Amino acid sequence: MGRAALIFVLGFIVIFGMVRINIDKTSESASTNSSEFTESLLARNIANSAVEYGISVFTITGNDSSFSNSDFLGGSFTATFTDLGDTLRLTVIATYEGMTYTSRVDMTWRITFFPDATGGASVGGGSGLMEFNLGGNVSITGNDTNFDGTDGPGPDMAAFTLGSDADSSALAADSSFLTGDPPIEINSDTTAKTVAEFVEFYATIADTTLSAGSYNGITFGSEANPVIVYCSGHLDLGSGTSGYGILAVDGSLHMGGSSKWYGMVLVNSSDGLDAFSASGNPEIYGSFSLGTSDTTTTLRMTGTTDIYYSTQGIAVALEAFSAGVDGVGGGYGSERTITKKIYYE
Repeated sequence: MGRAALIFVLGFIVIFGMVRINIDKTSESASTNSSEFTESLLARNIANSAVEYGISVFTITGNDSSFSNSDFLGGSFTATFTDLGDTLRLTVIATYEGMTYTSRVDMTWRITFFPDATGGASVGGGSGLMEFNLGGNVSITGNDTNFDGTDGPGPDMAAFTLGSDADSSALAADSSFLTGDPPIEINSDTTAKTVAEFVEFYATIADTTLSAGSYNGITFGSEANPVIVYCSGHLDLGSGTSGYGILAVDGSLHMGGSSKWYGMVLVNSSDGLDAFSASGNPEIYGSFSLGTSDTTTTLRMTGTTDIYYSTQGIAVALEAFSAGVDGVGGGYGSERTITKKIYYE
């Protein structure tokens, strides 16, 4: 019995030893997991703190340069901005004790006297009726498209943004020409400046002021050096005419033939003609905005007219705008206001 008892006791010692080892391993694993969780949490706090700092600096100064800190709250981070036209993306990668965390925010921002691009085309401003006449192979898209036809980096937008439900009903019959997310969107924002106000301002800083009439085979500006072009009255851009930057018309606009505009086109309907008409195969890359009158405003498009929402085009327009305001006193009219922030982690 003595030997049996000894074997029994030794068996329990072995069993308890194994249990102790397992407890130690579990404790060590729990400690490791707890440490990793803490390090991940601290890395996240560093990233989010840097994001808020970057937003604050951009809001106050407009500075969108990359920045970093190698000793911030015991860790480090690098922050970079990506220009998406009317949206600026701030990405922060933070590290704490070997753990890495990434935070990102997309900021939609508005510059005074630089319109929000809500998609391929937008209509609004007046109290009158909107009349749409779309035919042929007309296409209006809110999907970000580069000048070469490839997909741009920005999110899909509405193809057509309208100021009222009545305008939406008028366009619904022609919605097959629209591609976007969604195809039609209602935006009754009364705080934004009207197309008439934008056009009036651009007249004061325009690089080129055109007389009403027809223009063929002319190129206004370039992608590297975009311009602001203003016209009062009826403007007819014919075949072979192209432009880069901002086109502001107080009256009416016709685009025909193979005319193209890369940037932003704004038309304030004020002369009783079709506010915007297009025929042939003209193209707009960027965004088109039509200010309606207090009677009936007509948009008439036929042929293979294409209007593409393009962050590349909006960036070109913004460059023309920045050069224009710099030329009249360093930043006049260029204050920035963030209108929407979307966070990602």
